[in-house]
Amino acid sequence: MAGYVIQVKASVERDIAALPRDVIPRILQSIETLSEAPLPFGVRKLSGAEHLYRIRVGDYRIVYAVNHAEQEVIILYVRVAVHTAGCENGDRAPLPRSSRFTS
Repeated sequence: MAGYVIQVKASVERDIAALPRDVIPRILQSIETLSEAPLPFGVRKLSGAEHLYRIRVGDYRIVYAVNHAEQEVIILYVRVAVHTAGCENGDRAPLPRSSRFTS
């Protein structure tokens, strides 16, 4: 089986360049492995979109689209994860109350 073609948006190149130097090799290796296994173990399908997926690389997430008919993977962005530790039901932490809104 021939591997999938990896396409990387220009904005992703800027995202990767802004990452800490020790993280970049792991991110690039994970992107390369998507050519052989576009839906690896641990992948999460994003709700509300038919072909969007997310993989975790440490504290970072790679979001990408898979086109099985064309056998291509399109890397859409790489971002740091939003941590929700201590929040109930996966909700984000509440914003601190501003003193101007309290009575």
